[in-house]
Amino acid sequence: METVEIPDGYKLPKDVKTQGGYVEYEWVPEVYQGTRIGDRIFCKLGPVPNQRRSLNNPSLCKLPINGIKYSEINSDNVSLVQLGVAYQINYNIYKYRLEVAIAKSKDIIAQFDINMIPKKWDMDKFMYYIDAIGIAWVDYNKEGMQLNPQHQTVMDLSIKTIQQYVILLDSILSEWERLSGVNRQRQGQTGQYEGKGITQQAIMQSSHITEDYFRKIASLEEKDLQALLDYSKLAWVAGKKTSYVMPDGAVEFLAVNPLDHMESEYGIFITDAGADLEKKQKVEMLSQAMIQNGVPASIVAEAIDSDSFTQIKSKIAKAEKMTQELEQAQQKAQNEQAEKQIQVQQEKMQYDSDQNDKDRRNKIEVALIQADVSVGASTMQEGLAQAETRRKMNSDKDQSSMDAKKIQVDHKKIEADRAMNKENNAVEEKKIAAMVKSKQNNGSN
Repeated sequence: METVEIPDGYKLPKDVKTQGGYVEYEWVPEVYQGTRIGDRIFCKLGPVPNQRRSLNNPSLCKLPINGIKYSEINSDNVSLVQLGVAYQINYNIYKYRLEVAIAKSKDIIAQFDINMIPKKWDMDKFMYYIDAIGIAWVDYNKEGMQLNPQHQTVMDLSIKTIQQYVILLDSILSEWERLSGVNRQRQGQTGQYEGKGITQQAIMQSSHITEDYFRKIASLEEKDLQALLDYSKLAWVAGKKTSYVMPDGAVEFLAVNPLDHMESEYGIFITDAGADLEKKQKVEMLSQAMIQNGVPASIVAEAIDSDSFTQIKSKIAKAEKMTQELEQAQQKAQNEQAEKQIQVQQEKMQYDSDQNDKDRRNKIEVALIQADVSVGASTMQEGLAQAETRRKMNSDKDQSSMDAKKIQVDHKKIEADRAMNKENNAVEEKKIAAMVKSKQNNGSN
């Protein structure tokens, strides 16, 4: 059996019908768009030109326009801005009443008897001295006037409701802050008697209240970025080549294959939850300990600079891998050093053994020479000289062998020394043969 997708309006051929072929209609969902005029008039209805379908499931079709809503289960959907409209209206009303009260308000006015002005002064001079030096000069001896300074009064023409309006405005702001979740501690406004623990607790409580808003906004951003990625398959149908700058300043090049890009399914995931922020803060607190334990400071800086906790974990894993490689390299160097020390000790033991064998051979030769009593004094001296020569030859040979192990010398020099030793040995052998022959002749005589 073979299944084939056919276009709309396909007619089944007769030969296929005779062979048992049939058409099964399964409509693939499409996104339509149109224009509504009023409540009952619709025009320009039709499918969206570029459908956002999934490669694995063609029936899954996404909308070209994304939106976000808070909740409409128990009531109409109300945004955070709409919740604050009522508070904004009350704030504007009381703010206007405060401005009117300030405009009506006057200062405190002192009541002076006009007869208090000195006789030879006018009103302007009297007011000048009050403003200049703050003293009101009074002539209590003025003729026909009896002035009593205790009768002077003060008139307060200020509006007492100004302070009440200020308190009302502050209460409206406080109530709106509690509703929105952004308190004054989160805004950076702390009191002089508030401790660190109280401030941190207030900020944490505020973050828990606003966490739901940020989560929904992050979901909307994820949908928008997913839409851009889906539409990039159409925009980059001929391929795409560009370059971008990494956070460390390096320039990376991007080359998109159009066929691979169109036939690929991508997914975008965004997170900026408070839990991730707390994890990042804990990692930043451990940065000093990580540096002290041998982690490179550059790796720690990259982990702190990362935005997501996943990147931080990858940076830490990279640092751990580098630390393990460094420990392995150190262990390898220690093993090589130990092997070198063992080799040096073995060479020293071999050298000591060779020296002992050489001394033993010399002692045996001396004993043999001393035991040969039948040889005359001259013959014995020649034998001792012969033994000494052999000892020197063996010593030179052993010394040359040890020098060849410890010090690298030229091969030509070694060959020359060997040739010379060979000639010396030949000469000595001839001397020894002559001495033996002479000894035999003396014995026969």
